[in-house]
Amino acid sequence: MKTIKTVTTIITLLIVFASVYTIIMPSSSAKFSDIFSCYSKVIIDFDNEVANHPFLPVDMVKEIPMTINYSVEGYFDNEVPLSYANLDNFIYLDIVEKPDWCTVTLSPNFLKMKATADGLTEEVKLIIKVDENAHALSIGKIGIKVDVDRTGALQGGTFYSNISFIPGFYPLLNLNIPEGTIKKIGPLGTAKFNIEIENMGNAKTTVICNAINLPEGWIASIDQETLIETGIGGNDPKKTVSLVIQPPYGFGYHDDREIIQVEITPTYFENQSITGEKYLVYFTIQSKGFSTPGFEAAFALFVLIGVSLVVKKQQKTL
Repeated sequence: MKTIKTVTTIITLLIVFASVYTIIMPSSSAKFSDIFSCYSKVIIDFDNEVANHPFLPVDMVKEIPMTINYSVEGYFDNEVPLSYANLDNFIYLDIVEKPDWCTVTLSPNFLKMKATADGLTEEVKLIIKVDENAHALSIGKIGIKVDVDRTGALQGGTFYSNISFIPGFYPLLNLNIPEGTIKKIGPLGTAKFNIEIENMGNAKTTVICNAINLPEGWIASIDQETLIETGIGGNDPKKTVSLVIQPPYGFGYHDDREIIQVEITPTYFENQSITGEKYLVYFTIQSKGFSTPGFEAAFALFVLIGVSLVVKKQQKTL
């Protein structure tokens, strides 16, 4: 026991002497001090499953759990740290690389840890907020730098790590009906509406349109699937979809007024199971007038026969 204490005391004195001598005579003492130096070692780890799970831009924040493991290594890595048992080593964390379309913070970004050969671990959160310019399901990379200060014979160092993450699909449409949503037509007419759709989301989007809850006797047709580019990158994010509505045309007088519902759903162009919220647009149609379906040809023939008879009668009179 006495021998161990004596060895420890000698090593401690040598470390102190080496540290002081290194400051005074750095060039000549380098080899001597290296014998007692311990070198910092930092391992940065993170939850890969959480990082690679897509999350929505704009309204969501992702927190990726990280761990910082700090240890020292060297010839006397079990003894040297004992001389600094009452001192904390300062560790600084910085973001050195990130995409332009996100903000990233580390919490905390400064640690105080004891030096040990076995290592100690602290937890850190990487907090990411993505804006609307992030391409959906693309890979974002974040570069992290960790600086460890030198404390006497405990050498510092700089360490780097990269963390990847995936922004999710952010479906957002802007709808415009230039001619309005109300039209008045006859029973044998049709109402046509042009729906201008602008893709304001962060990925190429397949827009699915359906007329729903149609009243009995009414017919509506619309382009069911329309692929629209995203405006990110300078592409044209607008397309026009036509809706055509035909009211009932049974024989007789009509004065029908109905509201036709159109459901518009944005979906991710490579996987239509990834959808956004549905948009509902309401169109009001007034069908008013007299309808004679199927009698037009007969009526024309009747008129033609009548005209022929009149002409023949006039010819006989002459």
